[in-house]
Amino acid sequence: MTTVVRQVLVSELTSVDTMRDPIALYRQVFRLCTTDPAPSPRLLVSLVRNGGIAVGAYLDGELVGFSYGFPGRAPIGHLDAQRAYHYMELLVVRPDCQNAGIGRTLMHQVRAIAIRRGLQRIYWAYDPLRAANAHFYLDVIGACGYEFIDNMYGVEDSGRDRGFPTHRLVARWDLDAPGRHWPEPPPGLVLGQPVRDRRVDYDSMLLAIPDDWDYHSATAAQHHDLCAVVHELMASGYRAVSCRRTGGGLAVYRLVSGPLTAGHTYLL
Repeated sequence: MTTVVRQVLVSELTSVDTMRDPIALYRQVFRLCTTDPAPSPRLLVSLVRNGGIAVGAYLDGELVGFSYGFPGRAPIGHLDAQRAYHYMELLVVRPDCQNAGIGRTLMHQVRAIAIRRGLQRIYWAYDPLRAANAHFYLDVIGACGYEFIDNMYGVEDSGRDRGFPTHRLVARWDLDAPGRHWPEPPPGLVLGQPVRDRRVDYDSMLLAIPDDWDYHSATAAQHHDLCAVVHELMASGYRAVSCRRTGGGLAVYRLVSGPLTAGHTYLL
């Protein structure tokens, strides 16, 4: 009997020759037309030569995942005013290779590089209505969503979400923070109606969203109403720490207010 082992290799990307396949993968995942804009190999090379990070994941020698980002420094008035950090602009994994640990491997490679450079945090922005992404970033990686930005990039004019505003939730990953475990959300929550979780000893709100948001079948009103609830909670001082599927077509955000106590596991 022969066992075939498929090995994932993650490496930094530095030369223009290594940047062409990542751009093609980006176009594939986001369903871009040939005329839709995308980063160029020249741009990515300039980024990595000036403090940026680009990494690729290869399965049997074929690129299946990619991430890139650049150094940032928070402006005056920001939570991390004048602190340097890495901003991750993009993380993509080929659809047929998702849910296989490739995204996690890429994230931890980026983390290792950032730590070697003396950085303590990584920021990025994601669509708050994509529950699978939210679960990965919040529960698997351990980041928290701390800010809602209304229509961050303007109305989408290309790709899979064309015609919808680009509401985003900004995530922050504290690279030296301990892992935290959040309780499973209860069943029976109603889509788009936030409720306080009175089973726990800290200020926590629960919000049900679709577990598989589909921009092709959703209406602009549904999109606006759900994002408005997330925006209101974030503006009230809550931050997203978990998003888990509960069945019945729903996933549930957990949002907490107040400091996260060191050593607290946040379990029932």
